[in-house]
Amino acid sequence: MEQNKIKTAMKLFLFDSLAPDTVSKIFSEIDYRIESYRRGDIISSPSQPPDGIGFILEGECKVSRHRGDAEPLQLNLLPRYSSFGILSVFSDTEEFPTEISASRPTKILFIPKKDMIDLCRGYPDIAMKVIGFMADRISFLNSKVSTFSEKSTLQKLVNYLLTKYRKIGDTITCARTDISTEISVGRASLYRDLATLESEGLIKIESKKIYIIDPEGLERKNL
Repeated sequence: MEQNKIKTAMKLFLFDSLAPDTVSKIFSEIDYRIESYRRGDIISSPSQPPDGIGFILEGECKVSRHRGDAEPLQLNLLPRYSSFGILSVFSDTEEFPTEISASRPTKILFIPKKDMIDLCRGYPDIAMKVIGFMADRISFLNSKVSTFSEKSTLQKLVNYLLTKYRKIGDTITCARTDISTEISVGRASLYRDLATLESEGLIKIESKKIYIIDPEGLERKNL
């Protein structure tokens, strides 16, 4: 594998703790492939899950769930160096509920299921990375369930802000339209609730940044 590709691979969570020589050896042993996609291209779907794990080398992917004749519900955006498909490696389920599509020109590294299983057997560090990743996914899904089960748009927003605060700190950089999509509330309701929280001194809004001023106050609202 070329040196520049090895450096890129070492930015992926699966290999970021390994030595360059080890990463080079791994890629000489596995049957990986790199695919390019245009904006809007479907990468995987409920009926056609990926055969293995995909890593986003360039671009960005959208994770959506289809709901009959309704508009697809966007669940997440996967930035560069994120991954998807790990469930397909360790599950015998033939269908999965989400669709992965390219939200901009995207390049993806695929590692087949068989090779991923062999890597977990042969490299304990990689096996531990996979376990940690799946634990994070469970936490993310639990957060989503909590968000969608809230009774009011304000509760959904507060839960979203607290989840982001615990994960990334007191500064959240995100377009409000993206927040509206992610927590499945109307933009008018979102803007009203953001204004309410700001007027109460719990947050501060500047352009595309939301600053958590009083996390304890948000916690009280979340009770």
